[in-house]
Amino acid sequence: MDQGKINSILNSFRDGFNSEESGVPYDPNLTKSLQSDHELLSASLKDIEKAIESLNFQKIEYVIKNQFKPVLVKHLITESVKLYTYLSLHIKPSSEEYPYITKVRKKMYDIGHLTFRFTTRFSDSKLIEQEWDEFLKQFEEVSSILSIRIDEEEHTLYSLYEKYKN
Repeated sequence: MDQGKINSILNSFRDGFNSEESGVPYDPNLTKSLQSDHELLSASLKDIEKAIESLNFQKIEYVIKNQFKPVLVKHLITESVKLYTYLSLHIKPSSEEYPYITKVRKKMYDIGHLTFRFTTRFSDSKLIEQEWDEFLKQFEEVSSILSIRIDEEEHTLYSLYEKYKN
């Protein structure tokens, strides 16, 4: 994926979509699908951890490029288009929940940007090996942030989506 596409995706997280024109309907399977993505992302992170333990740089590269990044991209796009747009349509700006949606959308933009930089930078086994300490530091940061975010989404954000179903 080229940097232009990535920037376009990330800008959609930050700016949102025109909810009035998008007409995004409620999807009864959305939160289950997003939770399934979380399971795949968590499994990918565990696969990377195992590869780290065995210093298998090629396996780390493979998991980042072929498992983690594709699921992450799909998840972020789906969440932005279906979840945030839907909630923006159904939560009134005067509602006390509206600032929360704005905050978590912005936070997701930041997390998306961080993880895209990580997956783009460390998508080559030779670079991972050359910059091992930096890779480990950034991997720990990405893992920690995603773990916290997944918990928040599954316990707060998704229940808000369910609350506003038609």
